[in-house]
Amino acid sequence: MADAGVRTTNFDPIQLADELLANRDGSTGAIPVASLAIQMAGTGAIADALDDLSVRVDAAAVNSRPVYSMQLATTGNVVLSGEQVIDGQLTAASDVVVKDQADQRQNGAWRTGAGAWARLAAFDTGAELHTQRFFVRSGTSNASITFGVQNPTIPVIGTDNIVIKEVERQNTSKPSALDALRGAANAIATAAAINLDTATGDLVPLTGSVTVSTVTLGTARERWAVVTDAPLFVVGPSLKGSNGDDNVQAGPGDRIFFKGETGGVVKFVLHPANPVFRQGSSLTSHDLTDDDDNLLAQFMERRAEFAGFVFLDDANPSIDLVDEDDNIIPADFETPATTPSNNVRLLPRLLVDGDSMGAQVSSPGRTAARGWMFWLQLATGARFDFQPGYNFAKAGDTSEDMLARISGILSAPAARVINIIQTNDRTPGSATAPVSPVWPATRTQAALKSYRNQLLSSGKEIAWIATVPRGDGLGRPYSAGLAGDNLAHQFAMRRWFLDDAALAGVEAIDVWPVLADPALTTGKALDTDLHDGLHGGPRWARKIGFRAAPYVMSWFPPRPRLVASNGDLYAAGNPRGALNANPMMLGSGGTLGAGCDGDLATGWSAVAGAGLTAHFEKRIIDGVEWQECVVSGAPTAFNPGTNPVDPVPVSVEISAPLTNLAVGDKYEGIGEIWMLDGAIGVRGFAIYTTTTTSSGTVTCAAGEPSLARAGTPNLDLSGEEFSGIAPVPVSEPLIEVPTAAKIAVVIAGAPHDPSYPDVPISGTFRFRAVSAHKTI
Repeated sequence: MADAGVRTTNFDPIQLADELLANRDGSTGAIPVASLAIQMAGTGAIADALDDLSVRVDAAAVNSRPVYSMQLATTGNVVLSGEQVIDGQLTAASDVVVKDQADQRQNGAWRTGAGAWARLAAFDTGAELHTQRFFVRSGTSNASITFGVQNPTIPVIGTDNIVIKEVERQNTSKPSALDALRGAANAIATAAAINLDTATGDLVPLTGSVTVSTVTLGTARERWAVVTDAPLFVVGPSLKGSNGDDNVQAGPGDRIFFKGETGGVVKFVLHPANPVFRQGSSLTSHDLTDDDDNLLAQFMERRAEFAGFVFLDDANPSIDLVDEDDNIIPADFETPATTPSNNVRLLPRLLVDGDSMGAQVSSPGRTAARGWMFWLQLATGARFDFQPGYNFAKAGDTSEDMLARISGILSAPAARVINIIQTNDRTPGSATAPVSPVWPATRTQAALKSYRNQLLSSGKEIAWIATVPRGDGLGRPYSAGLAGDNLAHQFAMRRWFLDDAALAGVEAIDVWPVLADPALTTGKALDTDLHDGLHGGPRWARKIGFRAAPYVMSWFPPRPRLVASNGDLYAAGNPRGALNANPMMLGSGGTLGAGCDGDLATGWSAVAGAGLTAHFEKRIIDGVEWQECVVSGAPTAFNPGTNPVDPVPVSVEISAPLTNLAVGDKYEGIGEIWMLDGAIGVRGFAIYTTTTTSSGTVTCAAGEPSLARAGTPNLDLSGEEFSGIAPVPVSEPLIEVPTAAKIAVVIAGAPHDPSYPDVPISGTFRFRAVSAHKTI
């Protein structure tokens, strides 16, 4: 440029441009800004970034839609008219995912009827169907499967084919099937490189002690393995352990969780079978060491990870450390445990707080069939510890009431809290509730923010149950539900709970999609779930428990708790052995009482209440022996329906005596239960422990039934198949020598009430590994 030219530094700045000076193939010229934008969006790094952003936005849009619950899904082409058998069940105004039509334009979400079916109003347009997912509750082939609409663009109803495919499948294997999977797992010999992609079974045995430096496992795949010998895992760029750059020495019985990441990377966490705790002679704090005294973590000096758990230097560790006698090792890491010990167990615990919807999960010594804690323990394999004393929820409390009593839960020795609150904020009646029925959501939020912040500051974590619907169409005391501003504030609170989960240490469990009737503008619950228009029955509780289960399983690893052998009995050298003989329920020499016949486990007794019959069979399923009981009839015994209550007169009870109990003992029961699909009239499938002394009889229960009649609806179990491990809460210390004690499986029906017809009960029930043991 000539010296007389205008230098660019002398131009005045401008905010917008019409053209830019550009070079193209050796020529210089002006290019419009709009043309440049088109070019940059079409190819190159910016175009790639925009494409990636588009994919992310589309994925977010898909994932933001709540999964809709449907009763059934088709297995082939059907006539869209009249009630008919779909996937093994007869429809009756049922919501059905139609996915297999020869004319795919007919696919979608339909409601059956005596005449022509109708598309569900919520999904009768292409925009509503696009990317929608549907969870199927029932059916022989499709139960527990989620199907999704796969059209790449918004379809036109009646014109475009609608493509619906399976997108997710829940693990519905029965406990025995899981045992079979474990038994069928192919052992893999340790080597420099092992391939877990080709492994079979649920828990893969790793044999030998050869050093492992490479593990093959596909992206996002997960695999548990159990070590039989003592291999060393050498970490590197493609194999990463939880101890940073340190290699990991495994030992017999250790379990390892592997997860495949992108780029061929595999991460793993070792869960030692026998962690050791000792007090270092040259340290003021405690050390965690392995069996060879290799230091794993030193408390009070740094944040540490051990066996997949993070321990922090505060008074509320996320997992309590206890010695073999259940004495909690003080969280200051300075004071020795009350009982010296070389053995340490990691004891996961949950606390409950909130209002009556939390209070109803338990009562002293009991978890209830209409309380979601019982179902949460079943759905998670009882991998956490819950006792009724951990329940701080109080009926009638508002969010401000709960905040006022927060000191109790802050001082509790556990780190995770599940909270269900705020329904009482929407109505008057509490000591601190407003005179007007309208309590704005902002007032609730202010109380809950303070509550949440104090929990987090104390080292605890919280999971909100993000609002439950209230009201229904059954004309019960609370059936009217909410309206106007109260209803608006209810929905505002649901959004607040969901948004609050963006904070570290906070989760939101969204139960609304499975509890509410989405077709109603009143925000009411399904008519099948509540027994008084506000509080839930077993069906309601099951939905909440199953919805919360994935969160709990992400917090705590599996925890084997069942007795595994009839040889594991109480003795001086085995003080935590079973207090009842034949806990595995083997053999067929049991005692059959009134109304009972068939083959009952040796050493066990059975009796059926008036009006009931019970037939017993022994079932070998995948190599595991189960006790089966088929119940029928209708209870004719009267019961006033108060709690706690003796369910035996309206039940089939299968029991075994307990021995070796003494003054001062505390004990708990546990067992694996399995109810087959199609049961009707069942109020409870529970495990009880009962202790009788000269002062009276005390019972504890897992899954205590509600036996009220008086026209109270929705107290039966749903009839859908379920299985899991049911732990009975720990008894109070015995203050007298028992004159009798027993553990029992109880299958309860509805009691006779002269004001109402007797209720038939029928169903097939299986159970195994039922035992009681001291907690000492």
